Amino acid sequence: MASIIKKLSLLATLSLSTGALAQRPANVTICDYYSETILGEKTAASQKLLMTILMNTVVLGNYTTPNVGIPVHGIAAPGVQDGKDVNLLPYFTGALLSTTPPGDGDVGVSKLFLDGGGADSLKLNMSSIGTTSAQHLRRGAQHVQTPPQLVDASSSIGFSKADAENWKTLMAPFNTRCAPAFTVEGVAGGDYLQSVCINEDGPLDKSANCDAYPAKGVAIAPANATVAEASPSASGTARPSASGTASGSASATTTSML
Repeated sequence: MASIIKKLSLLATLSLSTGALAQRPANVTICDYYSETILGEKTAASQKLLMTILMNTVVLGNYTTPNVGIPVHGIAAPGVQDGKDVNLLPYFTGALLSTTPPGDGDVGVSKLFLDGGGADSLKLNMSSIGTTSAQHLRRGAQHVQTPPQLVDASSSIGFSKADAENWKTLMAPFNTRCAPAFTVEGVAGGDYLQSVCINEDGPLDKSANCDAYPAKGVAIAPANATVAEASPSASGTARPSASGTASGSASATTTSML
């Protein structure tokens, strides 16, 4: 989950600095154009703020001005995807044994990612309060099915339709199962297995290599963390016990995001 968020943070930066044609002049980058037209100035600070507002809108839904009236269902709120109920919040409150432990162990651990103010900091147009929390380092709570929210969030703060839909192109290489290893521009380390679509019902990549992925590219539902296992802070992790279940629901005490 942490690696997914890192990729999205990078892609947010790439999206705001690469091209897509619409009302924006062809020789002006997305980042330069919208930081000036939406926030009134073309500076590094305004560009950072623009990206923060965009990503926070993906998480919370509509929460701030600028807002042109396009509704955004934030991924922190329970919703329905393809007719199925979806609730991502337990993955970030420590309620599930869903975080890869140090050393890439085989069994997930509980970890709190909302230790930097939660929704309160996001509503202040910040990624977190302070710069040492897991919330700051992870910079939000995006997941594999966020392209619709990214498009809607971009449109809601004033991006043109064509520029907002640039996200679909940027995210396409990650949103299939078992994609062969490839390099993400700007990330050191060379080719790496990048698929974040790990549900067995997800679309199979046209060049799929499922044997290269653990469990052939299909995720195992995380067990619930007991109250004793639930991570009390971002710096701590908890080992699982046999009392967990693999239902994907949350039984431990959780931290509210909204």
